[in-house]
Amino acid sequence: MNVGEEITSINIPLPNRNTMASRGRLQRAKKPFPADAIRKLFENSDICLKFEPIRLKLQNEINRDDPYLKENRNLASVVSDFLLFQERFLGPEIPSHQRKYTQLPVKLFRDFSPEGPLFVILRTCILFKISQDLRKFDFHNPTRRDKHMELFAAIESALIVCPSKYAKF
Repeated sequence: MNVGEEITSINIPLPNRNTMASRGRLQRAKKPFPADAIRKLFENSDICLKFEPIRLKLQNEINRDDPYLKENRNLASVVSDFLLFQERFLGPEIPSHQRKYTQLPVKLFRDFSPEGPLFVILRTCILFKISQDLRKFDFHNPTRRDKHMELFAAIESALIVCPSKYAKF
């Protein structure tokens, strides 16, 4: 990316989901989700800058001294960890009978406007953290999976209640 070039969208690299023939039947190719690519994407300073309008609106709406609202990179970290959580617990490698929910579409994470779905997702995350008296988001901890599934349900509900342009995810 060149300096001064405007970022119009984020292309989040997804793992190759091709199938391969093995012993006469088709199987999914098992490739690990590129967690490092997601982390690097959201650590990019240009991407972190795009979180500024969302962070400012969150600060105005949530009148609390929350560490996640102090810096853009903290919000970017929540988003990258949430995307990885989705992939780990709701991804295609998980059998459908074990999934309670389907993944949120990546397009919801590309709208950095202060009224957009990413704002709604982050607002719901912060408010959930405050209401549950959590100190931090720990999407990597498998013992908190049920709590994070509650958060996922709250995000899904908040997106449905919000304007129709992204309620039909």
